[in-house]
Amino acid sequence: MVTATFRFYEELNDFLARPLRRRAFAYACARDATTKHAIEALGVPHTEVELILVNGESVGFNHMLADGDRVAVYPKFEALDIRPLLRVRERPLRVVRFRGCASRRARPAAAASGLRHALRQPFSRRPH
Repeated sequence: MVTATFRFYEELNDFLARPLRRRAFAYACARDATTKHAIEALGVPHTEVELILVNGESVGFNHMLADGDRVAVYPKFEALDIRPLLRVRERPLRVVRFRGCASRRARPAAAASGLRHALRQPFSRRPH
């Protein structure tokens, strides 16, 4: 068995069991599990996932998980161009558009800031 720490963001939490939503949690999976297998086993359809970071690095669905990995799973991005980071598919799931509503602009900007921070700061491994 491999145990990895997962964190799902935004609307992907709707697919998770309530106790797992909006927080990091440990998940034990088969030794040969890929990110796609683990994500779908947790109830999140892979078609809703646009970006996966494992230990701070963008990976695809076929990435093999290792014990202690920290996996961040992001949904479709609306106001942030992440094409240089994509490993899951060739093109983003949504077309990047900027909308007139200030409240909608603030939320993606905060998400973009958090994503930039996550990419600069690799996950630290905690002692077991």
